[in-house]
Amino acid sequence: AAGDEGPAPRAPRYETLKLGVTWPREILKERIDERLDRRLEQGMVDEVRAMLEAGGSEEFLTKLGLEYKYLTWYLTGKMGYDQMKEELGLAIKRFAKRQMTWFRKDPEIHWLDMAGDPMNEARGLVDAFLENR
Repeated sequence: AAGDEGPAPRAPRYETLKLGVTWPREILKERIDERLDRRLEQGMVDEVRAMLEAGGSEEFLTKLGLEYKYLTWYLTGKMGYDQMKEELGLAIKRFAKRQMTWFRKDPEIHWLDMAGDPMNEARGLVDAFLENR
């Protein structure tokens, strides 16, 4: 029936410029491994241990994110350190892949070429965005 189209779509509240950053798969894997090593070296195990000792429940900590989940499992004896590190690295890589699958569905994202000159490319996109406002 006429008039049953539903409410008209609302105009977006803000004008936005969406920039995406991605890396070739092998470089991304290396970056994930480097970041995980750095987080562990910077004391994340001690951070999670302190949270457990302060009364943080295992259930609560495992809901905070992948790193907290796997470190909690390690600290509560559910897995050894090497197993935790390997499985956590794989879990982070799977999560990154799911994120990319999700974000690539958004046609408004401008993907920066990280092998090129991403800062200059981003600057040009920002300048063009601001000029068209």
